Amino acid sequence: VRLHYQYPHAVLAAAALALALFATRAPAEAYRSVLEDLALAVPEEALLGGQLTRCCQDIHCLWVQTHDGSCSATATFTQQLGSKFAVADRHEVSALAPPTLAPLALPPYAQAQKATGAGRAAQNGRH
Repeated sequence: VRLHYQYPHAVLAAAALALALFATRAPAEAYRSVLEDLALAVPEEALLGGQLTRCCQDIHCLWVQTHDGSCSATATFTQQLGSKFAVADRHEVSALAPPTLAPLALPPYAQAQKATGAGRAAQNGRH
């Protein structure tokens, strides 16, 4: 319930999509699409302030808790969702374990660029 009221719905939806992309190792283009669409609905200040990343980390925490069974508050709901998405025609996605860690930056490749300095070189027009 906290997630539902703590973040704007557009941020919550984009964070869930970003976490799914991260968990499935999606390419950078997929993140760009989500971020472009989110920019149409949310002021840039919210994104620059890290709201999307924090929301993604909060969703990851909930995913870990429900996956390992330590979140009893949503047990019935998550069991129903788990059953619904455990079937082959839904690609058995409920069996997918959460990543060990949530992304520290979105898109996650931006985090790697900062660590290597490639982000600065790209901004300056050097490759």
